[in-house]
Amino acid sequence: MSPGKPGAAPGVQERSGSPNRTPWQRLTVRGCDTGYKVFFCADEDTGEKYLGACFTSAPAMIGGDEGTVDRFRAALGIAMPPGTFIQVGVFASPDVEEPIDIYAANKAACDNELLATMTAKRRAFILDGKDRPLVARSGVLLNSKTIIVTIKIPCSDIPDDGQVKEAHEAAERMSEGLKSAGLLLEPLGPHGYLKLLRRITHVYDANEDWYDDMRPIREQVYGPGDVVIEETRRLGFHDRYFAKLMSVKWYPKRTSLGVMSHLIGDPNGLSNQITEPFLLMLTLHYPDQVKKIGEVRRRFTMINHQAYGPMVRLIPLISYKKAGFDTLMHEIEGAGAVLVEMNLTLAVFSRDAERLDKQVAGLSAYQASLGFDMREDKRILRPLWDAILPLNTSGKAITNLFRFQTMAVSHAVQFLPIFGDWTGTGRGGASVFVSRRGEPVLFDLYDSPTNFNAVIMAEAGSGKSYAMQMLIADYLAQGAKCWTIDVGRSYLKLNKAVGGEFIEFSESSRICLNPFTHVLDIDDEMDLLKATLAKMAAPEGGLDDYRLAILEEAIKSVWNHYGNTMTVTEVADWCTSQADDRIRDIGRQLFPFMRLGSYGHWFDGANNLEFDRDFVVLELEELKSKRTLQQVVLLQLVAKINHEMYLTRGRKKILVIDEAWDLLDDPTMAKAMESAYRRARKYDGAVVIVTQSIADLFTSPNARAIYQNSAFQLVLQQRSEAIDAAIESKQFNIEPYGVSVLKSVHTLPGKYSEIMIKRSENDWGVVRLVTDRFTQVLFSTKGEERNAILDAINRGENVTMSIEAFIAGQPAEN
Repeated sequence: MSPGKPGAAPGVQERSGSPNRTPWQRLTVRGCDTGYKVFFCADEDTGEKYLGACFTSAPAMIGGDEGTVDRFRAALGIAMPPGTFIQVGVFASPDVEEPIDIYAANKAACDNELLATMTAKRRAFILDGKDRPLVARSGVLLNSKTIIVTIKIPCSDIPDDGQVKEAHEAAERMSEGLKSAGLLLEPLGPHGYLKLLRRITHVYDANEDWYDDMRPIREQVYGPGDVVIEETRRLGFHDRYFAKLMSVKWYPKRTSLGVMSHLIGDPNGLSNQITEPFLLMLTLHYPDQVKKIGEVRRRFTMINHQAYGPMVRLIPLISYKKAGFDTLMHEIEGAGAVLVEMNLTLAVFSRDAERLDKQVAGLSAYQASLGFDMREDKRILRPLWDAILPLNTSGKAITNLFRFQTMAVSHAVQFLPIFGDWTGTGRGGASVFVSRRGEPVLFDLYDSPTNFNAVIMAEAGSGKSYAMQMLIADYLAQGAKCWTIDVGRSYLKLNKAVGGEFIEFSESSRICLNPFTHVLDIDDEMDLLKATLAKMAAPEGGLDDYRLAILEEAIKSVWNHYGNTMTVTEVADWCTSQADDRIRDIGRQLFPFMRLGSYGHWFDGANNLEFDRDFVVLELEELKSKRTLQQVVLLQLVAKINHEMYLTRGRKKILVIDEAWDLLDDPTMAKAMESAYRRARKYDGAVVIVTQSIADLFTSPNARAIYQNSAFQLVLQQRSEAIDAAIESKQFNIEPYGVSVLKSVHTLPGKYSEIMIKRSENDWGVVRLVTDRFTQVLFSTKGEERNAILDAINRGENVTMSIEAFIAGQPAEN
């Protein structure tokens, strides 16, 4: 049962400890100054009183460097009043509905039955990941990670306004320092704090953030019927789920902050994962520095005496302790270290006691590989649990739990649990993926301050077809208009399924692509027009600067006379009428595209290409034997789509060019695409270029316009040597760690495809495209899944029902 509403009785008594004690009586937060967002905490066992603040950051950080560590060291190394506590933790909860609802909500107005069904099934499939791993190989349940930061400062029994203000200022100084290191902290008031505590103490329940200002805060966390049962090796919550706790006995001798990203699960997202919800909390206690340093000096003297005597042979551990004290004294003497007492505890939750046992047993070995000796806690579980709750620790935890170790802040910051996975580009939510460690990831081309373009690099067999169809289907469901230029009929099935328009270009096509029919501003469109006619006149060698200038003059002169009725023939005639042989040559070279030329019927007359549907596929497969014509047609399609983008207002507009890299890889086409990118951005359109190899894009001089005008780079599985070639080109910039991650991007056929989504050298993440069975059949481009559904569409059958019938007729998967 969730916590009761205002006025409900507090939680019933727990089944351990004092028979008259209820769960809320172990909590310390009593009230809150809502102006300063400062909480008053009182421990009724010890009489300790504190003023504190609580902050959260979502998403978590995804990486850091030495500068990050330095900023954390500065933020936490400032002088604190003796007795101050700071907690930093990461909470992985099944509270994942918000991003998935964003994905579904922006498609709520979709009137296409198939796309609406696909969206609903995808939402349900992703949400099912809370209870069933979406990737069985990793076993990770869907989760959302939140960073929690608290500070508690001792105060008088009845703190005055001055103390409250001072506590607020101390909390602000700390939070600003942590923000400079990369944590996007937001302070919590009573509603936010109660929502957080209820989520931690009721992991699998719905969120509730109500607050009754007439009752102490701690009485509003648990509700009627709530119980917390302490057994020897686990805690039981409300008769519905369990928790096990693990604490660090020994820390690594050598480590770095990056190891903390591994402690929450291998970043590669395969084995060695914390598959269940968890809370990993670091607690720092700031003792009286003079007393603590004096104590350390005395112990340092004693351990040195033992290390050089016969005791070291009997107790080898003394050598290890001496090394630790040497390091600590070096910090004290050489760097004026601030000392803290530190504890790191992990709580893992599960509805299944047996699954929880296996999880904790497996974690110990993995943690040991990282240098941590983390042991499963026993018998003191309830006080340890109380101590890791936000704003709930106290001085008695240090003396009674024996879980705190002394170290300098400069060492303690290496153990901050602040990491999670990259969770997407923003809140646009056109598409939803999952991260390697199970977090929902939102992606939208329109989550960009620069442009909305992308280049996608995907080897054959890496899942490119699924990824592209998913992207297109998601945008169509949002109400976007999508055009796809393809060579290979990859989009035929999806196009027919959603009621799109499939236009195939062949010798028998009665399509006219006159480049001048739809020109609105001759100057604005000149670059693309000039590139088109240059490609017609000199398909291999191109035109030099002089001839390009003359070609522009020719176009302008004919335009002034004929306007939109002009054709390539009039431009050629103007050129052949000039005295300069170089100009006349241009006219002669344009002959194949003139009225009487072999390609003349493609360009003579009024442009009659019309796009009537939301999804238009323009198929160039039949022109593969005529490369120059294929390139010119491609340019004219891009120009036509630019015009359509101009006419289409109030909706997203996406142009996808797939399987056409060889057509784009020359100087003339590169210049044309640069113009197309500029105009698409002007009309709030997006251009997506798809190529197979990352090396194609970043080792070609003609590709500069494409990747420099693409806010996003999406990379599916690539060969290691292709990645190396891209890095060596100095054009694909990513931090060294990112290179190793990119080489690990892979596809598991039939299960998932991984995609690295990159915006900058340091802004990137790896996502997994995992689809439900309905979507798999819809997007399949091979075998019976393709043919059976296409046949049904051609017979006029309902696509949704046809897919469901096909699935029903297949053997169940194991």
